[in-house]
Amino acid sequence: MLYSVKRLTPSDLTFFEDKFRQSNVGNQKAINLNRKVFIDLLYPNASALAAGLALQFPCELKIFGPNAINTPNSVMRKIIAAGGTQKNWRLNGETVHAPSDQPFPDRYQSLESGDLVVFGFTGSEVPKEAVMVLVSGTASLDRNVYSTLNTLLGASSMMALSETELMTVVDMSQADHPIRELLDPELDEALIDASLGTSSAAEKLRSRGIRRTTHKALAEARAKAERVGRDGEALVNGRLKGLLNSGEIAGFVWEAETNATHPFDFTIEWSAGNLSSVEVKSTEGNHERNLIFSQAEIEYAASTPTLEIWRLSNMRDGRAEARISTNLQQIAQRLTEAKNLIAGVVPTGWTLPVASLAPWGDPFIISSEDDPDE
Repeated sequence: MLYSVKRLTPSDLTFFEDKFRQSNVGNQKAINLNRKVFIDLLYPNASALAAGLALQFPCELKIFGPNAINTPNSVMRKIIAAGGTQKNWRLNGETVHAPSDQPFPDRYQSLESGDLVVFGFTGSEVPKEAVMVLVSGTASLDRNVYSTLNTLLGASSMMALSETELMTVVDMSQADHPIRELLDPELDEALIDASLGTSSAAEKLRSRGIRRTTHKALAEARAKAERVGRDGEALVNGRLKGLLNSGEIAGFVWEAETNATHPFDFTIEWSAGNLSSVEVKSTEGNHERNLIFSQAEIEYAASTPTLEIWRLSNMRDGRAEARISTNLQQIAQRLTEAKNLIAGVVPTGWTLPVASLAPWGDPFIISSEDDPDE
C-alpha cells in the first residue's frame, strides 16, 4: 500500500454531495491528486499508461471518518488521468454521500477547507483500490491525528508518506481510530494469525480491523505467512551451511524443501553422530508473538525428544533474531492426549504462547550473510 496525505481545498470538497450543494466553486465533483506526488512519487508509470489522454481507471474506495468514524462508506469511483490541458490527476465520478440507512448520515457536512485526507492506494500501475481516512481539524476525536499530520504536511498541499512517517501518526491515535485501517503492525500480525485459523486473532480483527476482514485480505495474509515461513527456512539453511563448513555439524537435510508435508523442516547430524530435528517458526513481529503448529507437527513433537524449535522474529532485510527451544515435547504430549476427548474429533492446529515453550536460549542474529554460497 502506498500512502499520502492531502489538505482539502474548497474544490476538493465538491467530491462530497453535502458540500457540493453548499459550494459556489464550480462543478468539479473531484479531489485533485497533485501530479508531483501522485505521479512523480507514487505511480511514475501511470503517465505512460495514459499516454496523455484523460483515461478513466475504476477504483474501489473505502471512506472512513471524519471524527474517527470507523464505519466505512464503500463506493466505486474513477481515477482520471491528466489529459489535454489538465495538470493533475483526479479522483472523480459521482459525488459521494453517506447512506441515510447507515450510521452518521450527516458525516460529511462538517468537513471544511483545510481538513485532511489520508490515502492508502493499492495497485501496481494505477490504484485499483483506495482507503480514504478523512481527518477533521476541529473534531475532538481527530485532534491528535490531525495535529501530527498537519505538522508533517507543513505548508505543502499534498505529500507522500512513508510507513515510518505514518506510524508516527498511528502512535498518536486511539486504538479504534480508522487511521489504523491503513497501518497497524498489531492488526497486520493478527491478520496473518487469523488467516492460519487463530480464533483470538480473528476476534481482534472483527472488533478493530474492518479492511482486514475481506476474503482478499485473508488470502494475501496466508500468502505472506507462507512467504515469511519460506524466507525463515532459507535463513536457517544458510546458517546450517556455515556450521557445516566450519565443522560444527556433520551434515543436515532441508526436509521441507523436498516434502512440504514433512512434520519438521530440517534434520541436523552432529559430529558425534546423533540427530536433531528442527522446526522453524518465523515472524516479522516480535519474539512474543504466538506460535502456530499443525496437528501433524504436534504429534511428531510428542514422540521426539530431540526436536528443536528455532524461533525467528523481527525478520526484515535478510536478517532475523533467533532463539531456540527444546521444550515442546511435554506440552505436545498433553495436546495429543486432549484430541481424544471426543471420538472422531481431531484438531487441525494449535496456537501456543511463546511462554509455554520457555526457557528459550539466548538470542542470536541470523542473516543471509551466514550462507557461504551467497
